[in-house]
Amino acid sequence: MFIEDKNEKVAASLVSLTYPDANHNGIADEFADFVQVNRDILKSYPSEEVLYIKGNGTYLIAPNSSLEGKKIIYVEGEEGNGNVVILFGEGLKKDQKMTVISTGTVVHNQTGFAAPDSQLNIISWTGYWETAAFPASHNGVIYTHGIARFENIYDTTVTNGSVIANGGVALGEIWSTKTFNYADTTMDEIVPAGFEGLVGGGTSGYVARPDAWKAI
Repeated sequence: MFIEDKNEKVAASLVSLTYPDANHNGIADEFADFVQVNRDILKSYPSEEVLYIKGNGTYLIAPNSSLEGKKIIYVEGEEGNGNVVILFGEGLKKDQKMTVISTGTVVHNQTGFAAPDSQLNIISWTGYWETAAFPASHNGVIYTHGIARFENIYDTTVTNGSVIANGGVALGEIWSTKTFNYADTTMDEIVPAGFEGLVGGGTSGYVARPDAWKAI
């Protein structure tokens, strides 16, 4: 394994995202803030572009033609619940951009190659866990308030975008190659769906150079 940091010993505020004090209790970045910010973001999208699931179970999602037109899938449960398992089979269509948000952990089983200009963005409160059994690629932003784990990766996979894990990144068993390519995921000065509440709407705080990231 070879890892080269652009900058070392960077301040935590420059490599993490903090949720604003949405419930106005004087404390930012609480679970209640995470829930409220995402509820507010959903209100800004037409209902046909949103899939809102409320429950404490584990939900299977296959990003395919059945979800065409959806920009946000929000699974809301109690803290640490409302987990999502992404079954990447058919994959997103060309130019399709979607964000999966979970109050629990998102498990992403990567298979297949991302279509041109597609984005599968992921936001999770508890953690992110990525596995792969076959060659795969993924375009989009991965953000978790917890730990991002990459393990049980048995073939070459590529992530094009950004990984932000406030709890850190953990690499487990990787039998082949796991490649991370930074890619700017903004489109016409607009950040991916679901990230508006973190960066104040525009691209302030969300910039095109990985060493210049800053949180609001």
